[in-house]
Amino acid sequence: MYVIKHLKLGTRCSLLGTVLLLLLAACSPAASEALPTAIDLNAISTNDASTRLAQTVVAADTTATRVALATQNAPATLPPTWTPAPAATNPPAQASPIPATVVAGTGTLYYIFNGDSIAMLTAADSHEELILAGGAPADLVLSPDSQWLAYTRQISETVREVFVMSLKTEGVPADQQLKSQQVTCLGYPTVVLPVWSADSRQLAFAASQTVDGTLGIYTVDASGQCPVGNHQRGLVQTQFKNLTGMTWNVNNTQIYFGSGSIYGVDAATGTLYPPLTQPTGYGPDSYPVYRPDSTSLYYLKTDRDAETTLVGGMLSQVDTSQFTTFPLQELRGTKFFAQQLQFSRDGRFLVASGTQDAFVQNMDVGSAAPLVQNAKFPPQAVFSADSENVAYVDAGAGPNLIQQIWVINRRGTDRKQLTTHIEGTITSMNWAAQ
Repeated sequence: MYVIKHLKLGTRCSLLGTVLLLLLAACSPAASEALPTAIDLNAISTNDASTRLAQTVVAADTTATRVALATQNAPATLPPTWTPAPAATNPPAQASPIPATVVAGTGTLYYIFNGDSIAMLTAADSHEELILAGGAPADLVLSPDSQWLAYTRQISETVREVFVMSLKTEGVPADQQLKSQQVTCLGYPTVVLPVWSADSRQLAFAASQTVDGTLGIYTVDASGQCPVGNHQRGLVQTQFKNLTGMTWNVNNTQIYFGSGSIYGVDAATGTLYPPLTQPTGYGPDSYPVYRPDSTSLYYLKTDRDAETTLVGGMLSQVDTSQFTTFPLQELRGTKFFAQQLQFSRDGRFLVASGTQDAFVQNMDVGSAAPLVQNAKFPPQAVFSADSENVAYVDAGAGPNLIQQIWVINRRGTDRKQLTTHIEGTITSMNWAAQ
């Protein structure tokens, strides 16, 4: 039984010998749009690893502290705000790649490293690179078609915006691959939780004009350039300062998010529906996730286990095709006592992560089995594109408690360590098909 603790990831870096130039680039407040050369994350080390370990966060940590929703609409159109481009920095120095000693399926893992860079890791040969350095990226999320990454990024001391990065390589010149593009132009200090529509064409996100202000919900075209062509819109202004998860439905017409209860908003009109769920007296409903190819919205309902007296999340669902009587009829299921969920792409399996454990549930039969137990870090488990494997975070096989990426078969067999980092934190992990 467990409940995830949400902590803030620091960006302090310390350096070791030959990688001084690398981490100066990764820790700088702004970054070049040029693709960094391949680097060896194993060469990075620190004299303060134990402090970093205590600052671990799960994949949705930055977003999980921002909850909310309310009842009044924002203006339909937002004026573009010009913001200066970040100062250029030198790319990291090149180093040796991680030895290709492990084969763990196909595809590429993308994640935020040390809170200041985005890294990619090929599952087949453990080759690792930094693809973005600087700007304190957060909330990294892969599009449903595996063609894009979205994330927020600091572009000045007072402005954070949403960026996208294309993962397409076929027919794309090498110098244009993995290039970042700014898609929002709000000019706000708080921009969090970008989430993809099911067709990978739009992004919804939350933002506030002040650092600790109430959040509005916005949408933007992912392919549009800022400040024109992105169709940036404010859907609804809330009275809340935090969100516990946000998701789209499968036909791109509604957006759902947590604010004590689970709420829904019409993506075309900005109409805010009454609360869809009724929380228990033990805590909020949170982390809404849509099951692919269905009308079922799943989420975690805080409840108390009568036998152990522990409080945690119970997997629950509502049918969003029946928006007539509120709250919607709720079905409760497995007591995961977790606070992070992800469906496999075909919707047949669900992986739930907590502070030390991860479970895989077969949705066809409703049974759940432990996948990871007693991990030294929150596992942040994610499925491979073919649903056969799960990547997660745990300490390495050696005595040092450093975060590493592992892969395991969804049946709980063939556990393999993919990385051998000497230092660093891993958050916002995603697994793309290619």
